[in-house]
Order: sequence, then C-alpha cells, then structure tokens
Amino acid sequence: MKLAAFAAASLLSLAAAAAEPSGSAQPERGLAAGEAKSKGGQAAAAAQATAVIPVKGMHCGGCVGHVTEAVKKLEGVRSVDTDLDKAQATVVYDAAKVKPEQIVAAIASTGYEPGTPVLKK
Repeated sequence: MKLAAFAAASLLSLAAAAAEPSGSAQPERGLAAGEAKSKGGQAAAAAQATAVIPVKGMHCGGCVGHVTEAVKKLEGVRSVDTDLDKAQATVVYDAAKVKPEQIVAAIASTGYEPGTPVLKK
C-alpha cells in the first residue's frame, strides 16, 4: 500500500507541475506588504481548493470514518465528504497549507487505495 501511495503522490506531483503555467509559481512575491493585506480576502478565497479523490477498498461506514478522520487531521483541510457509494472523498482545503499529495498519502495510510485527485475550481 505504501508503494501505491508513493506512486500516486509522485504522479500527482508531476501532473501538477506540468499543468502549472510557467509564470505562476510564486504569484505573491512581487506584492508589497500593504498590497498583500488589502487583497487578503481575495487571497483567502483563492487559496481554497477542492479535490475529488477516488478511494478503493471501502466497504462500510467504518471504512468511510477511517478515511474521513485521517484526512481531517491534516492542517488546512476545511471539510471532508467521503461517499461510500461513489467510492470517493471530496476534500475542501487551503491550498497554501496542504497539498493534494498529502491528502492522498493520508488516505493511503488508512490502508485504502486512493486514486488520482481531480482538482475542481
């Protein structure tokens, strides 16, 4: 399972790097301190992201609870909706505090098999 989690996280990291526009790696570096503070509300909204992650191996409500609790422990996770019927976890998180590969690793640590996250805007 650990190898599967590592492989999934590696693939996700590569996909995210390939999808990122070349000029957007560090968008706030050029902002002065005053500008960053005045745009705080916009930055907070922009930092929120949603990932839908397939999860194989869940069979009951206990399985759902294990996945949900593991993901909730990550700093920056705002909400987790783990759906047994759809075999997926929908996670709303602060992209400045937690990365999708960390969420995938948390799911894998429970013994279930996470798939590749689909990032939603």
